[in-house]
Amino acid sequence: MSQAIHPVPEPSHKATARCESCGGTALRVVLRDEIWTYSGARGPAEYRYDFLGCAGCGLGFVYPKPDAETIASLYEDYSFYAFDPEAPRREAASLKYRLARARHAALARPTAAARFGAFVPALFEWASGRIFTFTLGLPPNLSKAARIMDVGFGRGAWLLTMKELGYTDLAGYDIDANNARANALREAGVAIYCGPFVDGDFDGRPFDLIRLEHVFEHLADPAAVLGRIYTLLKPGGWLVMNYPAHHNPLFAQFPRAWGHADFPRHLYLHSRRSTRRYLEQAGFAIAGLRLYGDPLALAQTVNIGLLGAKNRIPRPVFAALAPLYALFCRVAGAGDLITVAAHKPAA
Repeated sequence: MSQAIHPVPEPSHKATARCESCGGTALRVVLRDEIWTYSGARGPAEYRYDFLGCAGCGLGFVYPKPDAETIASLYEDYSFYAFDPEAPRREAASLKYRLARARHAALARPTAAARFGAFVPALFEWASGRIFTFTLGLPPNLSKAARIMDVGFGRGAWLLTMKELGYTDLAGYDIDANNARANALREAGVAIYCGPFVDGDFDGRPFDLIRLEHVFEHLADPAAVLGRIYTLLKPGGWLVMNYPAHHNPLFAQFPRAWGHADFPRHLYLHSRRSTRRYLEQAGFAIAGLRLYGDPLALAQTVNIGLLGAKNRIPRPVFAALAPLYALFCRVAGAGDLITVAAHKPAA
């Protein structure tokens, strides 16, 4: 005899949905009646949701928001945690890190020399169609004694790369399901935290920088998390983030095939306007915010959305087209990802 499936209430956005960023009610249905199935406490369960877009601030979000049990089910089998032990050493020695550090040195040290040093990496960005994100380039400009936390550390490769670069006061936060990687990082000397983020004290010592790499879109309560991050930073401390954007005509046409569509794990797709609202309401001063195109997202969208899974154009073709795609994104005000650097004003 089959077990019953226990659904959550079906979406009723027409009557109750409101944008969490701006409070607007002018909402467009991007995806309707999507279903996530999982093993719940009472047996097989399903979560039904819509994905809505706000006409006011551009925020996209799943509705209704999943409960805690559903959110936990989203990460029970999360292959992102696979790890290459040689990756941190390669990354630390790579040209990419040196160029990224030079690209954003002026944020940490606003000198004429730092601004001049950004010229070559900026030229590389134009020629390659790729950019050096704030999450990659700003942290290596801090003192080696800086206290740095990676929120949602995943496989932990970035924290180990920072150790290879000489940073010693590193911390990571992630969900309980990531125990294997958490233990490996502890053995490497990284302080690891889990449990409810907003309630954590993190040893009571403030941070110089907190990083969220492809995490902001997963947060069930982004306003509360940003507020907690603000209190955890020293005056003048940095928040750097990189995450999918709700700014792309490819997503509008092919929302399921778009390269950064991972619903309902992605509870939000943020826009530049909604990002500014969230950060400014938390008290941050925004130092840099860039919307940019991702040629790998373009590759997935074209191959799956336009051609079907059996007719794939090789990724190197899209890598060669990256400069043209980057130009299109700049002209159209579109993009797949947002990278942002914000700081807590000095006392």
